[in-house]
Amino acid sequence: MNLTTRERKALESLRFGDWESEAMLNPGQVGEGTIAKMQMVGWIERRVQPSGIKQARITEAGKEALNTPPLPKPTAKIKLKTLQPRLKPLPPRF
Repeated sequence: MNLTTRERKALESLRFGDWESEAMLNPGQVGEGTIAKMQMVGWIERRVQPSGIKQARITEAGKEALNTPPLPKPTAKIKLKTLQPRLKPLPPRF
Protein backbone atom coordinates (compact mmCIF):
# COMPACT_ATOMS: atom_id res chain seq x y z
CA MET A 1 0.00 0.00 0.00
CA ASN A 2 1.35 3.40 -0.96
CA LEU A 3 1.67 6.19 1.56
CA THR A 4 0.02 9.54 1.07
CA THR A 5 2.12 12.64 1.70
CA ARG A 6 0.39 13.22 5.05
CA GLU A 7 0.94 9.61 6.16
CA ARG A 8 4.59 9.76 5.10
CA LYS A 9 5.21 12.98 7.05
CA ALA A 10 3.46 11.59 10.14
CA LEU A 11 5.50 8.37 10.05
CA GLU A 12 8.71 10.37 9.55
CA SER A 13 7.98 12.26 12.76
CA LEU A 14 7.64 8.89 14.57
CA ARG A 15 10.57 7.12 12.87
CA PHE A 16 12.72 6.93 16.02
CA GLY A 17 10.26 4.52 17.69
CA ASP A 18 9.57 6.41 20.93
CA TRP A 19 6.07 7.21 22.10
CA GLU A 20 5.19 10.69 20.83
CA SER A 21 2.17 12.87 21.46
CA GLU A 22 -0.32 12.69 18.59
CA ALA A 23 -0.35 16.49 18.65
CA MET A 24 3.23 16.39 17.30
CA LEU A 25 2.28 14.43 14.15
CA ASN A 26 2.74 17.23 11.65
CA PRO A 27 0.32 19.66 13.36
CA GLY A 28 -2.45 21.00 11.16
CA GLN A 29 -1.92 18.31 8.52
CA VAL A 30 -2.65 14.94 10.14
CA GLY A 31 -6.15 14.49 11.50
CA GLU A 32 -7.95 11.79 13.42
CA GLY A 33 -8.96 9.98 10.21
CA THR A 34 -5.38 9.68 8.99
CA ILE A 35 -4.18 8.48 12.39
CA ALA A 36 -7.01 5.93 12.61
CA LYS A 37 -6.20 4.63 9.11
CA MET A 38 -2.51 4.25 9.96
CA GLN A 39 -3.46 2.32 13.09
CA MET A 40 -5.92 0.11 11.18
CA VAL A 41 -3.26 -0.76 8.59
CA GLY A 42 -0.80 -1.51 11.39
CA TRP A 43 1.74 1.27 10.78
CA ILE A 44 1.37 2.81 14.26
CA GLU A 45 0.34 1.84 17.78
CA ARG A 46 -1.69 4.18 19.95
CA ARG A 47 -2.21 4.57 23.68
CA VAL A 48 -3.77 7.08 26.06
CA GLN A 49 -1.86 8.15 29.15
CA PRO A 50 -3.75 8.32 32.47
CA SER A 51 -3.50 12.10 32.15
CA GLY A 52 -5.48 11.87 28.88
CA ILE A 53 -2.60 12.54 26.47
CA LYS A 54 -2.89 10.50 23.28
CA GLN A 55 0.38 8.99 22.10
CA ALA A 56 1.53 7.01 19.08
CA ARG A 57 4.63 5.16 17.93
CA ILE A 58 5.68 3.54 14.67
CA THR A 59 5.61 -0.24 14.22
CA GLU A 60 7.93 -2.43 12.13
CA ALA A 61 5.29 -2.44 9.37
CA GLY A 62 5.29 1.36 9.51
CA LYS A 63 9.06 1.47 9.17
CA GLU A 64 8.86 -0.84 6.14
CA ALA A 65 6.14 1.33 4.59
CA LEU A 66 8.27 4.42 5.21
CA ASN A 67 11.20 2.81 3.39
CA THR A 68 9.19 2.35 0.18
CA PRO A 69 9.95 5.10 -2.35
CA PRO A 70 7.24 7.73 -2.88
CA LEU A 71 5.20 7.58 -6.05
CA PRO A 72 6.52 9.80 -8.85
CA LYS A 73 4.47 12.83 -9.70
CA PRO A 74 2.92 12.89 -13.17
CA THR A 75 4.96 15.04 -15.53
CA ALA A 76 2.62 15.65 -18.47
CA LYS A 77 -0.44 17.81 -18.08
CA ILE A 78 -3.57 17.03 -20.03
CA LYS A 79 -4.26 19.53 -22.79
CA LEU A 80 -7.84 20.76 -22.82
CA LYS A 81 -9.63 21.76 -25.99
CA THR A 82 -10.98 25.26 -26.33
CA LEU A 83 -14.77 25.36 -26.35
CA GLN A 84 -16.53 27.00 -29.28
CA PRO A 85 -18.65 30.01 -28.31
CA ARG A 86 -22.37 29.24 -28.08
CA LEU A 87 -23.58 32.84 -28.31
CA LYS A 88 -23.69 34.89 -31.49
CA PRO A 89 -22.58 38.51 -31.53
CA LEU A 90 -25.37 41.06 -31.23
CA PRO A 91 -26.29 43.00 -34.40
CA PRO A 92 -25.30 46.67 -34.43
CA ARG A 93 -27.96 49.03 -33.05
CA PHE A 94 -27.42 51.85 -35.50
